Amino acid sequence: MLVKLSKKHTKYRSVIVVSSVKKVVFISSIILNVLFIGVFAFYATSSSAMKNPLSSKHSSKQSYSDNPYYIERTTLFKQLSIPKESIVFLGDSITQRSEWSELFHNKQIVNRGVADDTTEGVLHRLKSITDAKPKKIFLMIGINDLNEKKSVRQTKANYAEILERIHKESPDTKVYIQSVLPVNNKKCGDAVDNKDVIALNNYLERLAKKHNDSYIDLYSKVSKNNQLKSNFTVDGLHLKGQGYAIWKQEVQSYVNE
Repeated sequence: MLVKLSKKHTKYRSVIVVSSVKKVVFISSIILNVLFIGVFAFYATSSSAMKNPLSSKHSSKQSYSDNPYYIERTTLFKQLSIPKESIVFLGDSITQRSEWSELFHNKQIVNRGVADDTTEGVLHRLKSITDAKPKKIFLMIGINDLNEKKSVRQTKANYAEILERIHKESPDTKVYIQSVLPVNNKKCGDAVDNKDVIALNNYLERLAKKHNDSYIDLYSKVSKNNQLKSNFTVDGLHLKGQGYAIWKQEVQSYVNE
């Protein structure tokens, strides 16, 4: 049996449908706006971090033991071994980002760089390296100590302890202290002052002489007006291929000797 709705009922039903549609549209609009704001905020934060690799870590108090990069990388190293007579490149992300064995066409070279690492972090993982009794260690560390505003006195003390332990735990290993590289402040902000980098490098040069280690000045080779050359970097901290080519050129003879 068909029931014919009156015009009044039909009109009332139409009002309900229209009201429901408006409500759905309104709620959908709110959801889309929230999603848009979230995506925009994520992109802005990510973009800022990419452009300024030091700003996100500025004055950070995060310990190496809480750092995901450090944990991931060091747990990987536990699954690997350092071959006898190997050459170890030890440092932070600037070291980690190079393909050293391919760059030098030398399979004896092992990369032990860890992103965000500091002198304290190197001390904590040093035994796994000295236990292998490598032939050589090329060390570059310290830029993250400066960025995180670590005590200069403590940073120097840590560096001195690193060298003392290497010579004690692996006395036949030759150590090459590579200067800390400058940053390009126009690209990465003012978290690090290159005057502090120079001061640290002066200390490292004296420390190398004290331990009869080789000091390799890379700072002057990649800098102009005490800034990391802009054509060597994208973010003001890490190196492009041209920068690693200069690095290779400066340490080639030490790798080969």
